[in-house]
Amino acid sequence: MNIGRISQVMETYQANNKRQVSQSRGKTGADEVQLSNEAKFYELAKKAAAQIPDVREDRVAAIAKKLEHGKYSVSAAAVAQKVMEGWLF
Repeated sequence: MNIGRISQVMETYQANNKRQVSQSRGKTGADEVQLSNEAKFYELAKKAAAQIPDVREDRVAAIAKKLEHGKYSVSAAAVAQKVMEGWLF
């Protein structure tokens, strides 16, 4: 077994390793991002949803008008149905 050559092997390895690092540092490239079709669809849906107002003023005004005239009534069954739909979904 010849131990004297280990230092030569280590020097060669270190020299090659330094050369690889310096060569890879010289290469510069721009970062690139690619979006999936699902991500593109999600972004489109998000933009469309942002354009819809949170409060539908026309419906609120119509209900307020009915309330003022005492003509707005909702059945208990309809309220129960909507409550159940909210819990199930």
